[in-house]
Amino acid sequence: MKKPRVTYRSLEKEPSYEHVVDRAVRMRVGRRDLDRKMANASTAIVKALGPKRRLWFAHERAWDEMRARREAAYFDAGVCQA
Repeated sequence: MKKPRVTYRSLEKEPSYEHVVDRAVRMRVGRRDLDRKMANASTAIVKALGPKRRLWFAHERAWDEMRARREAAYFDAGVCQA
């Protein structure tokens, strides 16, 4: 695969440190639309729960912890397989 030619104009752009696979997945998933939908839904749930909103925040903390552990496990599995 041929490297792109470096030009004066290309030096003005910030370099991307995003992995090529991460970029491809981000483009395919369409994350911005999903992020907006999730944020709106989360706000609506918090408003609907009223005084019981702490339940939702506990749910989000548990979900974040599970996601972080899962991502770490995927990373470790990928590194061990390399």
